[in-house]
Amino acid sequence: MSFGAGSAAEFGGARRIGLGLTLLVSFSLGLALVLVAIGIAAVYGKKVLPKSESAAFRYLPVASAALITVIGVAMTAAAMGVVRL
Repeated sequence: MSFGAGSAAEFGGARRIGLGLTLLVSFSLGLALVLVAIGIAAVYGKKVLPKSESAAFRYLPVASAALITVIGVAMTAAAMGVVRL
């Protein structure tokens, strides 16, 4: 089916592209603001927290990274149909 130049179908596509670009830019700006806020909170939060030489605080980043990795592997396995969650 062929539409003439300037048809409603072409303008509808342009509106969808415009909406998609608007959503993409909005999401990107929101993500950037959240990441900057987290970074600022981490910098100021480090000054507020007491100094601790506890082993738990030293291994907490490693434990959280391991947990995120395990969750990612489980989600990938579930998406591939290897396991059923």
